Amino acid sequence: MTEVPSNTRPSTRRALYQAASDQVATENRKREKFQLVFIDADKENNWNYVDIALGMVESGACIIVDNVVRKGQLAKETTDPRIAGARRVVENIGKDERLEGVVVQTVGDKNYDGFLFAVAK
Repeated sequence: MTEVPSNTRPSTRRALYQAASDQVATENRKREKFQLVFIDADKENNWNYVDIALGMVESGACIIVDNVVRKGQLAKETTDPRIAGARRVVENIGKDERLEGVVVQTVGDKNYDGFLFAVAK
């Protein structure tokens, strides 16, 4: 799949996301189930990617979503769509009965962030 430049208009991004989602759904019917999914994409759609992935994994599969701690910004009110998307995926996985999840904070030279580790039930 081709990476979409960050300066692409929102309506174009939505159309590309929908096309990619349709393609994934079609491929999903043709493939065996996955045991691991790693999501490191546009943060605004992280929950959408997790929801799609749930149809592509077997019970017990791991779903990892990268960059969800966002330097602790999830706890603050913000208009940044990347932070809102990261907050949405964390909250939704916490509420979704199909998953068990935990957020793991990482610390490195570039400051701190983290990932969400979820297991499909």
